[in-house]
Amino acid sequence: MQTEHSAMNDDAVLQDSNHEHTLRTLSAATANHRCIDRYYYKDQSGNMLPADPVSIQTFKTGVQKCLQAVVDAGFTTIHITPHIDVQEKSPTGKGLWRNVVKYDPSIKYGPDKSNSFTYEDVLLQPVADALNSVVTKEIAVEFALSAESGLSVWSYPKAYTQLMQKVKVRITKAMSVGTGISFNYDKVCGCVEPEEKDPIKYNNTYLERFQRFKKAGGLNTIDVQGVKDLLDQSDFIGLSSYAPLPANLDFPSMGRATQTVAFELTVFGIDLRKYLKKPIIFSEQGLGGCTEGRKVAPDLNFVRIHPFYGAWLTNGYSASVDPWKVPAFRQYRRTLYRLMSQWAAQGGGPQYRVDGLFIWSVGTWDVQAVHPLSTNKAGTYGDDVISNYIKQGNLVANRLK
Repeated sequence: MQTEHSAMNDDAVLQDSNHEHTLRTLSAATANHRCIDRYYYKDQSGNMLPADPVSIQTFKTGVQKCLQAVVDAGFTTIHITPHIDVQEKSPTGKGLWRNVVKYDPSIKYGPDKSNSFTYEDVLLQPVADALNSVVTKEIAVEFALSAESGLSVWSYPKAYTQLMQKVKVRITKAMSVGTGISFNYDKVCGCVEPEEKDPIKYNNTYLERFQRFKKAGGLNTIDVQGVKDLLDQSDFIGLSSYAPLPANLDFPSMGRATQTVAFELTVFGIDLRKYLKKPIIFSEQGLGGCTEGRKVAPDLNFVRIHPFYGAWLTNGYSASVDPWKVPAFRQYRRTLYRLMSQWAAQGGGPQYRVDGLFIWSVGTWDVQAVHPLSTNKAGTYGDDVISNYIKQGNLVANRLK
């Protein structure tokens, strides 16, 4: 069980986990009607910098610094989970969830020929090259091609399959290189009526939603066989673990995300059990404690049903937006990570195992105060009790290897 951070911030804060570390690299893009218009990078001040040869090199250099710090700290496995943030091209400039944006990773997007780049150009290649510049034969690499990008992956799975080999051939200095794909825990394809925000309602009505999607010819808009081939070629399968949690936590509830993914895949004729020989990795996990509007959640039921809602404030920790000051919320979070640390250390189960688990470590999700904005003079979102649970779980997991 490990923590993760963003390469946007050029901060490699490391934990004494089982010699694994994950790096979340974020590339921003604007979109119009859910179609990519152009790729951008976002700097530490939130400025949008159009992708060009100079910004691509700057991004690569920043990632290389992060990865060098990881190598210097003695980590022997580096797990990469890249994805894009999408901002609507409109006066409001509101964000769009990457999972419902249809973009081809092999297509160049941009205003003209000289300023157009592919997803591979702006994200996969610079990260792969940065990795290859710092890794050694003692370091294993796990490289997901994307995360929470369901509609893109299900629309263009062949392109992602081709990218697997392209990434591997760029990383020649590592002990080993595994490539895979990471999905969201629900709305896996990003295509079956993903507008519903209530996760329980969505799950309870998924089968009827799928029938409407199928009847409307939706299966003709995606490539199911291509996704099956992609999964066959993947060395591991990742998922973001933000499934609703029960009031009374227990070991089986720790695996709800995997169970939900398996349920949604079934209607496409994909049986997740077929892939159990491959590692299953929680690429991202967290409990945010807030509303969609970045305010402290009204009650514990909201916290546990919407773990994906939290707050990441540009000014850092704020006592007025600290859900963990609420005793019931704090105790629930501690119980969750006590059980999850034990569950992950023993390999998950009972139905599906877990081979790795990475915590989203920014803002109110940041249980170990990894991110520099998670702590200031006013307080911290971290919790030493939870940090100890994670450290103990990692020690147990290392002994069981």
